[in-house]
Amino acid sequence: MKYIKFKFGDGLYDLINVEKVKRFVIWENRIDVIYSDGDGCGYDINRYIYVRENADSNSSELINFDEVKGKLLKLCEE
Repeated sequence: MKYIKFKFGDGLYDLINVEKVKRFVIWENRIDVIYSDGDGCGYDINRYIYVRENADSNSSELINFDEVKGKLLKLCEE
């Protein structure tokens, strides 16, 4: 499994299993992680929004934004 570490300002780390993610949307200052989880019948689709700075109630500020963005883009080359 391939994990990417997302680091937040409050000391929290979130390890994202990129093999389980349905889609990443990479913007200049924002990364959307979209995944689908379910048993094959009813799917629960969730979107997490990570931003470089100025997080609001719909997003989380990602301390290592540039590192994560680089790793995600590198996955496209493999």
